[in-house]
Amino acid sequence: MTEKVTIAHIQHNFVDVIEDVRDSSPTDNTFFINVNSSPNEITEHVITVEKLEPFFSCSPDDQFKKLNINKYEATLNGETFRFNTSVKDWTTANSNTSWSAVDVIQTPQMRYLLGDSVGNIKVFDENYDLEREFENIHSSDITSAKFFPSAEVILSASSDMQLKILSVEDGSNPRTFAGHTSTVTGSVIVGRGRNVLSSSKDGTIRLWECGSGSNIHSFTRRENPSDSVNSISLRSESGSNSTMETSDKNLEYETEGKTIFGGHTSGVVTVFDIFSKKQLLQLPSEFMSSCTSVSADPKEFNHVVAGYENGTVAIWDIRYPNSCVSKAIIKDRTPINKLLFQNGMIITSTGCDTSLSMDIAPDSKKINTNIPTFFVSDGADVSDFASFTDQKGIHNLIAVGRFGYCAGYEL
Repeated sequence: MTEKVTIAHIQHNFVDVIEDVRDSSPTDNTFFINVNSSPNEITEHVITVEKLEPFFSCSPDDQFKKLNINKYEATLNGETFRFNTSVKDWTTANSNTSWSAVDVIQTPQMRYLLGDSVGNIKVFDENYDLEREFENIHSSDITSAKFFPSAEVILSASSDMQLKILSVEDGSNPRTFAGHTSTVTGSVIVGRGRNVLSSSKDGTIRLWECGSGSNIHSFTRRENPSDSVNSISLRSESGSNSTMETSDKNLEYETEGKTIFGGHTSGVVTVFDIFSKKQLLQLPSEFMSSCTSVSADPKEFNHVVAGYENGTVAIWDIRYPNSCVSKAIIKDRTPINKLLFQNGMIITSTGCDTSLSMDIAPDSKKINTNIPTFFVSDGADVSDFASFTDQKGIHNLIAVGRFGYCAGYEL
């Protein structure tokens, strides 16, 4: 059974309305929540902010309350929604910049990395002060950008068909990886970074050696080698006992026990053993729709989440690959832009104005669509996420997108 998520959008500046009322200087003491019961049906709910408790008044069938400093909950016509407001907002107002990639690293120092839609990359320190800028380092949009574990080096990928290694320390570009014949759609770093992987619309997932720039191996879907790869995700400790099947053994580091998932335009998700170079299995095109994003959680050995062009998000168990474990439609026929699978939840963005998280039942792995949490923004089109756990143990999310949108949330 496919569950459907009811979408709710809250007035993006509703917190300002609340604070104005509390400060006794309101220009307006109401804000709205729009609920999309169906693609063609929107119901507006008006929330009134009161000076004294219970602080919020609604229609008799509605409730609205504050859960903590940045989370709110609304029950509207019997359906419950949560809203997560940003704890940090670095969005540049009226910006023509569209961020297309983001990464964050905490050790040995806190740094943020943002790539944009015209080939530029910026690195910021923990205070979000600019440390390094790589202008026009690619000739078109940055599709993926990752820190190496040292935090001093970056791996960038672009629709210009290239990947580059970039030095934060001196701004140099010591290595360029060329060989893909179409857009590079994703990248991952293997272990400490002697090897990296990239995916492309040319149908390949390529394993590279950083010292020489050599393309060690090109993985392709056995049944259709030209099937475009739109997204990849790395899983470690696969328990592989396979033996090396390559003449380039001296160019491989930390590949044993690691698998790579690839989401294809056909809708298939392939699974490859990086060490043995074998295609282990493929998850079928159950939804007859392109797989736009795929994500594996390092703590979930058997499960992977995939997002599709028709708006479906699905959890798969690779032990039983014939059919997905659980599925949900976020917005029917609206592509999933990006998703993350971690800490017992799915974080996803779809369309031009919706990003949310949904909890996953720990035992059954069923997606809980009953109480989605929406990330509040001013209609942001989210293109990428990055997450980290801070020193207090709080899980944080960075979301970036069009028109300079860049915001941080506590999960």
